[in-house]
Amino acid sequence: MHGQRQPSWILVCATFSVWFLLSDCCTAGVIYVDNRKGSDALNGAFRNLVDIRSGPVRTIRRGLQLAANGDTIVLTNNGMPYFESIQLVGSRHSGFGKRMFTIVGNGAIIDGAQRVPPAAWMPVAGDLWKLVPWRKGHYQLILDDRPVLEHPLPQGAKTISEIPAGH
Repeated sequence: MHGQRQPSWILVCATFSVWFLLSDCCTAGVIYVDNRKGSDALNGAFRNLVDIRSGPVRTIRRGLQLAANGDTIVLTNNGMPYFESIQLVGSRHSGFGKRMFTIVGNGAIIDGAQRVPPAAWMPVAGDLWKLVPWRKGHYQLILDDRPVLEHPLPQGAKTISEIPAGH
């Protein structure tokens, strides 16, 4: 074939690579999260338990760790809130074109509250108990789905005044 130029292998490879990256031939992954039946030791690849490695993860946090660009995380709504918070960071939690990063909630509730274990409460005197949060920051104590009102202790007080019920 004299007179015709043969395409270089570099050009062919580059063209194929661009086509591969921009086409819809690549399917994004799906990660299943179930806060009752899941385990963070599983791979999140299936809605139900398949074997000792395959099934839903328990926490959204683990699902986000497994997620890649353009993936979909599917939450199971089993009536029990997910007691955690969500942090989406970096290119892993984004998408491109038709491959958008998605979290499908299915009506599940995400509650950023953390339960206080009974052992965290320390007796002070009589019916007075103390809780020292393990992380610094702003805290709001919730009891029966309502905020517990703070009863501040006056500066320099030597004794504790009567604390109203619900405070």
